[in-house]
Amino acid sequence: MTANKRGLGRGLSALLGEQDEVNAAQIAAQAPAAESAIIAGSTQPISVNAIQAGKFQPRTIFRDDELAELSASIKKNGVVQPIIVRKIANANVPYEIVAGERRFRASKLAGLAAIPAIVIDVDDKQALEIALVENIQRRDLAATEVAKGYQRLMNEFSYTQEELAEVLGKSRS
Repeated sequence: MTANKRGLGRGLSALLGEQDEVNAAQIAAQAPAAESAIIAGSTQPISVNAIQAGKFQPRTIFRDDELAELSASIKKNGVVQPIIVRKIANANVPYEIVAGERRFRASKLAGLAAIPAIVIDVDDKQALEIALVENIQRRDLAATEVAKGYQRLMNEFSYTQEELAEVLGKSRS
């Protein structure tokens, strides 16, 4: 039964494209195997006050008990995987979260002044694609959150169902 289940298959590298091998190895060493993506940029600490929540965050439910648990882990072990942010213009803060909002919230809860982040240069469409892929790979998004994310890609960026399936590595069914 699970043999036919493809999952996403292609990961973030399908959205961001191939990058140099040095960056890929560096980031793959910091990311879980399921998410080892090839991402341009390097990890740098960014003040939590310089980051705002992502406007394309598909997750709508952030459970306090889970954030407290993650916060305790961060206090003990630090942030194991950097968040992904993009620079934004004409905003109160210079960065917006693309992926890693739970880690960001838990880091603030843990009292961290800065969080490790990878800065990428993506447009709105790519930001939503990456946020969706990153959260779907974790398999803990509610089905309604996934559906709303798909619908948003189709409505705001004129994806067809075929294009959406191709980008996300999912079948249309």
